Amino acid sequence: MEISDYTTASIRNAGQVPENIAIRYTAEASQYGDMWRKLLQDAENAGLLRPALDPMAARMMVLGALNWAAEWWNPRRGSLDTVVRTAQSLVRHGLADQYGGGDIGAAGAAARKPRPRKRPAPS
Repeated sequence: MEISDYTTASIRNAGQVPENIAIRYTAEASQYGDMWRKLLQDAENAGLLRPALDPMAARMMVLGALNWAAEWWNPRRGSLDTVVRTAQSLVRHGLADQYGGGDIGAAGAAARKPRPRKRPAPS
């Protein structure tokens, strides 16, 4: 966010760049997504996520919120530290099972299909 002109341009123009740049951007975006995928998978494996929470939907919503912050944040609206602390609080406490509430309900939990676990390829 401290270099938000670059970040904002990257987010806005990702779908409109030449193919050679798009390939690099896609690879970097995939690595960033993989980092978040692993974080949520680790949290789910540790039993830290609400059972009815869909990790993919949660990941996409978190990433969308974080990406959008580059559009609206500027130093006149508050400190970057405040934005970071708020994002951390929302992710940690908004997804954590121990805080309860906010469940999508039994119908949503029943509609969620179990995801197959990825297994490492045999060596």
